[in-house]
Amino acid sequence: MKTETKLEISPEISVTKSIDFSTESMFMGRKMLVIEHRGEPYYLRVTRNNKLILTK
Repeated sequence: MKTETKLEISPEISVTKSIDFSTESMFMGRKMLVIEHRGEPYYLRVTRNNKLILTK
């Protein structure tokens, strides 16, 4: 699901960013996803501090 959010950087500048996926919809309660890129698995995980780490 793609959403757009308007960001106000300063009164003169605003930027619209496009969001392709939310982590809630991708992870669905899990802590790790396996993503295949060019035939190789990559692991996207959520840390204890709620950060994302991508490893090969």
